[in-house]
Amino acid sequence: MAEAQDFAGKLYLTERNAEMRTRLLLASALTLGVLLLLSSSATADSMTASFDGGPSANIAFDPGNLRSSASVSVGSFTVNDPPLTPPPFKAFCIDMWHTFQTSFSASLNPLNSSTQLNSILATGYTPNANLANELTYMGTVYNTLASKGQDAVGAVQLAIWALIDQRPPGASGFSFSGADTTMTADFKQIIVALGGTASGTSTSGSATGIGGSTSGTNQTIAGVNVTAYNAASVYSGATIIAINSQGSGSSQNLIEWSSGITITSVTPEPSTMAIAGLGALGMIGYGWKRRKRA
Repeated sequence: MAEAQDFAGKLYLTERNAEMRTRLLLASALTLGVLLLLSSSATADSMTASFDGGPSANIAFDPGNLRSSASVSVGSFTVNDPPLTPPPFKAFCIDMWHTFQTSFSASLNPLNSSTQLNSILATGYTPNANLANELTYMGTVYNTLASKGQDAVGAVQLAIWALIDQRPPGASGFSFSGADTTMTADFKQIIVALGGTASGTSTSGSATGIGGSTSGTNQTIAGVNVTAYNAASVYSGATIIAINSQGSGSSQNLIEWSSGITITSVTPEPSTMAIAGLGALGMIGYGWKRRKRA
């Protein structure tokens, strides 16, 4: 009788353990399925941008050697994404060929190399090997001139466009007209600080430095000293904000130099999903191994 009771007890425990393992497997599989569903639907928060205003100019540029022109207001954008950390930041246009609407979703891309810009800038546009470093250097220029008024900030935007639209010596490149004399003077001094030359309001670049030089000279711009660009230096901190297409296949791209900018997501980040998913798989594997032993 005692042996029968002992056998019945063991049988009950075996059945209960099998039931618990089955529940564990089902719960783990369900958890993994939910995690995969959430990760597949993760999207970036909506961002907004407002133009800060600035002087106007008639710009001419040459994407793919097709000369284009436009009358534009020149200046920075204030970008915001509650609850973005840090708070609203300044950004500049690096894509003269597209426009964007607000609000928008976007991806953030740390600017590490000029090659990276091949897929961001206009189709068929090949940036020079030094462009990424030149654009990150412009963060130094902007941070120096940010409090010096709209003319100085507008000159930063014009210089960024001049960098983007570099052409071999003698080819048509970026130029502008109709701007006020203060912004024009600031622009010319930024070009010299970059290592280039400015004739009128036109520039012509080559593979190293906007004017063919690997370094510039210190310039006093808007009453403050701007340190010269040097290709041997390593500049960092630039982020490309690639705004998703807003219609008719066009998208806009901005650049900013704030540190620690992140886009928050409405769902956990992919890395979090991966860790949680591995944990769920581990639970399934453990349960399956225990079940086989039983």
